[in-house]
This record gives sequence, C-alpha cells and structure tokens, in this order.
Amino acid sequence: MDPILFAFMLLMLGLALLVIEFFIPSGGMIGIISGICILASVFLAWRGWYKTNPTALYIFIVSVLLLIPATVIGTLWVMPRTRFGNHVLLQAPKLEDVTPFGEEQAKLESLIGKSGKTVNMLNPGGMVQVDSERFHCESPGLILDPGSDVEVIGVNGNRLVVCPPSDRPLDLPNRDSTTDQIALKSDDTALQPEPQNDESSPLDFEMPQN
Repeated sequence: MDPILFAFMLLMLGLALLVIEFFIPSGGMIGIISGICILASVFLAWRGWYKTNPTALYIFIVSVLLLIPATVIGTLWVMPRTRFGNHVLLQAPKLEDVTPFGEEQAKLESLIGKSGKTVNMLNPGGMVQVDSERFHCESPGLILDPGSDVEVIGVNGNRLVVCPPSDRPLDLPNRDSTTDQIALKSDDTALQPEPQNDESSPLDFEMPQN
C-alpha cells in the first residue's frame, strides 16, 4: 500500500478516535490510540515525501497541527447542541426548568387566605376549586371528603396547601413588652424570700449585754 495513502487513513482514524474519546469514557485509552495513529501518519508521510516532495510533507504536518485543535474545539462546540452530548456532559438544568414560573407562583401565593371547596377526596393530595378555578392541592396530614370547605394556608411548589377553616393554625397574639416586664418583675418578687420581722420572730437566746 502507498505510504501516503496509509498516512491519510491513519490521520482520519486518529481524528475520529479523538472525537470518540469525548463520548465514550475510556480512562484515556482511546486518546492514546488516537495519538499513536496520528504520529504514525506523520511518520509515513515523512517516509513518502521527505526526499521526493518536502513541501507536501511540511503542509501535511501543519495540517495535522491545525486539525487536532480544530477537531477538539468543534467537538466541544457540537456536543452541547446534541441530545446525546447533553447526556454525556450532564449539564445542569436551566433555572427556568427547575423553578416554577414566576407569574404562576405569584398567582398561587395570592390565593393564600381564600376559601374554596375540594373537588375530590384529598388523601392528602387532590384538587381544590378556588375562585372558580381548579388547582392541585394537598392537606397537611388530613383526609378530606369531596365538597369540603377549605382555606388556603400556603403554597408547596406548584400545589396549594389547604385545610378546613376550623383547623387553621392560629397565630400567636402579640404581647406587650411592658406587660412582659411587669410579669417578669412580679415573678422575681415572688421568688424572693419574704423578709422576717424581728418582733414577730424573737430569738431563742438572749444577746449578751455589756
């Protein structure tokens, strides 16, 4: 076989293996084989053109030096734009893919405090109708029958959190700081020992007098 033709074949094989190295993890083995094929192609080109056509040899070597980074850059540019490349690279999902849409989230949060009725049994998830619209919902550990009156108390992802109005958690009342201070003072006073009156509790012995 003509060494020049064999050099071109090894060069194409080496570049193809270089591309495969990005898609198939091999611990660098495919990359090593790719490098051996490319070096062998340069050697065969040197044997075929060194004496007969040195200019063609130089052009071949420069082409190899340009094709290697071009192949790497081209592969890295194409991979993220293909479905298979996305699976190989394991790119992080985009923010809009993992975060609920802003307007939908704001709409769900605007329903907090409103009343509605369950469409089906909540066990604990299901559907609820609020303002003539149906939404996915869940009840915190409660099983509710269809048609039960509920109140929206929160949002969990893309679901409304509902519960019967009678089971709505009550907010703790605000306490006046002045009242707290008075209560603390009264508690401190209660903890202090009562002073003893000398007249009511005489000593069991007489004090010596000079």
